[in-house]
Amino acid sequence: MARLLIKTYKNNNDKSAAYGKTYGRLVHQDTMNTTDLCRHMMKHGTIFTSDVVKGVVERFIMCFEEL
Repeated sequence: MARLLIKTYKNNNDKSAAYGKTYGRLVHQDTMNTTDLCRHMMKHGTIFTSDVVKGVVERFIMCFEEL
């Protein structure tokens, strides 16, 4: 998983119809691996430990790739 932020930028291209307008742009900060994701999910009230959550997530990923 990635952590994303939205930063604003102003269009400074004077040849563009959108010149001077401000837009949001996604900025990538870091990437989480499966273990980090499972630890994070566990902290949100699951009764399972992170290793059980990891097993479920890995099985989900395998099925997702198949479909």
